[in-house]
Amino acid sequence: MVELSMKTGKDVSRLLEMAPDAVPLPVTTMKIIKLMGDDSSSMDEVARVLETDQALTVRVLRVANSAYYGLPRQVSSARDAVVLLGQNTLRSLIFTASVSGVLGRKASSYALEEGELWKHSISVAAGSRLVAQICNRSLAEEAYVAGLLHDIGKIVLDQFMKDEFEETLQLASESPVPFHEAEREVFGVDHAAIGGMLAERWELPQEYVSAIRFHHDPLEAEDGKVLASIVHVADLIAMELGLGLGADGLQYPMVGEAFELAGVTPEHYTATVEKVASMGDEAAALLN
Repeated sequence: MVELSMKTGKDVSRLLEMAPDAVPLPVTTMKIIKLMGDDSSSMDEVARVLETDQALTVRVLRVANSAYYGLPRQVSSARDAVVLLGQNTLRSLIFTASVSGVLGRKASSYALEEGELWKHSISVAAGSRLVAQICNRSLAEEAYVAGLLHDIGKIVLDQFMKDEFEETLQLASESPVPFHEAEREVFGVDHAAIGGMLAERWELPQEYVSAIRFHHDPLEAEDGKVLASIVHVADLIAMELGLGLGADGLQYPMVGEAFELAGVTPEHYTATVEKVASMGDEAAALLN
């Protein structure tokens, strides 16, 4: 559990209580996440739950069959998706379908217009998957989900801490501290910690929680330094491409050791930047 301090007039614990309201997940998504975390459940049960939510099924199929996701064949039904894709890929698809609307919102505190945080998040997700395929293919879909959700905490701070953001922006501009440290100074918590808390409440594996919580400080992740490092590298790629920079822009430090942990060479990095850049329009189209 992340330790939080009180730096504002608002109760940070109350902020965390309100966080799920800022980032609502469909009830069906929550049920499926729990089923996938239960070794005694079957994919047939997952299919039956998904079939009860027509809206979510439609969104999952639209993402699965998009050019962005690039599956080798068309997926035509919820059961088809469950049978063909497997648990890890299905989880990433369901999260993509479930949070696209939330991440597509305008986040005015971060100077992000509608769709900009989504484009950043989906690009980090794609970059995380590509980086994971370099060093550890078994982590590819886990990396995708962690990358997709890494900045979800920004939605919460944007919604509930608007009044204090001017102080954060001023501190970040007038001192050499990284933006997430300015958030901690003003709010007592940063967007990464809030995101980690949400992942905990959604009962995601601890590796996901740590990767989201420590994507700016991957060496501090006790569980899953490699996954946190993968997301860190992918986040840097998206920022280099100018995707969803917003008010915080490039005010996050690069952790060199993360590249070593992720197994990323300069050649790997350059190739991944090119691939992520080529996926930008397809990623943005998922919001439509």
